[in-house]
Amino acid sequence: MAKDKITVREFIAPRYITRFHCLGSSCQDTCCGWWNVAVDEQHYRKLQKAMVVSDEMQDAFSRTFVRQDRGSGEEFANIRMGEDGYCRFLSEDRLCGLHRDYGSDVLPNICALYPRMISLVGQRLELTGQLSCPELARLCLLADDSLDLMDFEPSILPRAQFFQTLQSRSDNPYSWYFDDIRATLMKLLSLEDYPLSSRFYFLLFFARQTVPFFFRSAESVDEEKLGSELNAILHPGVIQDLHELFISLPKTPGSEVMEAVQRILVSRLQHDNCRPGYAKMIMNIFLSYEQELKGRMIEQSQPTIQLSLTPAEILPAYLRRRDFWEKQMGKRIERYFRNYSMNYILKEWYTGWPDLVAYVRSLFIRVAAIRFLMYGQPRLLSMMRLDTPSRTLDEEGLVQALDDAAVQACYSFSRNLGHSPELNTRIEAILDDLESSQPDSLAGILNC
Repeated sequence: MAKDKITVREFIAPRYITRFHCLGSSCQDTCCGWWNVAVDEQHYRKLQKAMVVSDEMQDAFSRTFVRQDRGSGEEFANIRMGEDGYCRFLSEDRLCGLHRDYGSDVLPNICALYPRMISLVGQRLELTGQLSCPELARLCLLADDSLDLMDFEPSILPRAQFFQTLQSRSDNPYSWYFDDIRATLMKLLSLEDYPLSSRFYFLLFFARQTVPFFFRSAESVDEEKLGSELNAILHPGVIQDLHELFISLPKTPGSEVMEAVQRILVSRLQHDNCRPGYAKMIMNIFLSYEQELKGRMIEQSQPTIQLSLTPAEILPAYLRRRDFWEKQMGKRIERYFRNYSMNYILKEWYTGWPDLVAYVRSLFIRVAAIRFLMYGQPRLLSMMRLDTPSRTLDEEGLVQALDDAAVQACYSFSRNLGHSPELNTRIEAILDDLESSQPDSLAGILNC
């Protein structure tokens, strides 16, 4: 956080984050491993001072907290994980040993705040959440009111540390209209009279309309033209026309889109610190297609498999799964991805992308990837096979299975791909490849 005194006059957050309480050892996963965790200088020094009590603790400190070459500020050092991939201070009951022994005040900012994310816009403090936490993903995706914005008491924050800031009047005109742009994107996603795929198309249309004059490297912005586009996109007649245009477009995504989704998901497997649970989930999903389409039974205990199916072969089977579940629970599924998308817009600011098309493109491919992970869960495939004239699906069990699959897909994607700059750069490169080979691919992603 900047050392200058900051006056905050407003504290806002989506409702779901105000309901959050860490489940600790009861959580289905732990956040204390398989990540590159930065340590800020202030808390590095506090830990260094606290752990001089014995040679054993000093040795543990030096083995765990590694100074970075030219490191400073929030990235002064890193936590070196143990050989098992987890933090060396993760206790047997899956709680933080540092917190237990020295209190929360010594914890690095990331450890103290996760999964919360604090941002500052002018004099407004915004609290959002990282959906790489399974409990936070559940709170965000499943409740109809989870993205309602509300005031909150700053006392719920473990500490004040801003992950991103935006001055009310920066040197970059691309950020001058931040509130107007973001509010418009949120309003478009809130148009419940239209299918979510149509609402995504509204985002894409608005982004394309602004690209010629509204982009990060622009030295100035035509305010009158931007104001006109902001007003036009929310006009009921324009919205209805765009909806009718979208539903007239082809409904089946091309195999190029499926290939891009699969490349993104598999890219994590090629990373040095890929979590075993993620690798197992990806393997089981692809195995389910292999077994469904080719009757090829493979022992799941094998560490690696050679899949023979192409994205073009998987696509029809994926669409059958998608259509089955959307017929059963379409409104519920729309809620998952509406909430995910609204949280993305609140948390991942468009100012980090070169233009709005690149920004919404990044959202669309993430939604498509999470959908693929959700519909690919073997448990959902098993339930589909129960849907025969002689057997009816138990609605309560169906809802629970689908909710569980949505949360698993969302938090697994966010945890394994959302926190790595290297992997996010790779996602953008895959999207560039997709658009170069299939110029109209963005509309296809909306139907994936």
